[in-house]
Amino acid sequence: MSFGTILVGVDLSRSSDAAVRQAMSLARKCGARVVLAHVPQKYADDRVKLEPLRQQLAGQGVEISTAIMEDDEPDRALADAAKRFGADLIAVGTHGRTGLRRLLLGSIAEKTVRFAATSVLVARGDGAPDGGYQRILVGTDFSPMADAAIARAVEVAAPGAPIHVLNAWHVPVAAPIDGTDPTIVVRADLAEDAKVRAGELVKRWRATGVAIEMETSEAPAADALIDRAESLGAELIVVGSHGHRGVRRLVLGSVAEATVRHAPCSVLVAR
Repeated sequence: MSFGTILVGVDLSRSSDAAVRQAMSLARKCGARVVLAHVPQKYADDRVKLEPLRQQLAGQGVEISTAIMEDDEPDRALADAAKRFGADLIAVGTHGRTGLRRLLLGSIAEKTVRFAATSVLVARGDGAPDGGYQRILVGTDFSPMADAAIARAVEVAAPGAPIHVLNAWHVPVAAPIDGTDPTIVVRADLAEDAKVRAGELVKRWRATGVAIEMETSEAPAADALIDRAESLGAELIVVGSHGHRGVRRLVLGSVAEATVRHAPCSVLVAR
């Protein structure tokens, strides 16, 4: 299941530099090759700088090639390039804007997560020192998809680094009935179910030799992941995604997209 080919979206900005750094570190760890993909923009065509970047990265123990993708939509170009090169990971940077402007503008990183059929790494900061990430947080809903996210986290973790796993559950507020909270029983059942399933998850993964640290939280999933990542000083959050694309994804949104948008660190969306 290890990454074999990593496609990096390169626009020669500081944000894409982060994607290149983390992709190179992962490639050395996993024995993957790297494809530097550039999508020329109308007013900032930097394609002539792509080959010097490749030469700069050469000699670091990673096979590197380049690709120029002609498309008006960078996210679509990257998704298509991933298919063309057989990439099992796309790495992109993010400019890291926050607040209202981010809510209105979106970004190439978010759109790539939304439309790509393969796993996507949204890179922030330095992250991924050679040898793997030291502090990783994984979101789980105890589904097979979430187990795949844990497996990806194990692949990119530094040897011996614990994998922190968080399950967040949330019951919407309901109006009191006869002066009592109708969600009390539901909340108690969900808390007990989460505790049991968390114990089973820990037992299963520790039996394979993986150092799993498990916790549960009563909170909306994306909020809980972001808060815990901040308190942990996480270098990477890993979340699973069902991989729906197109109009359905535009309408539904997801925990993955919310985490990509607001996380304080890099995010790997595992498919």
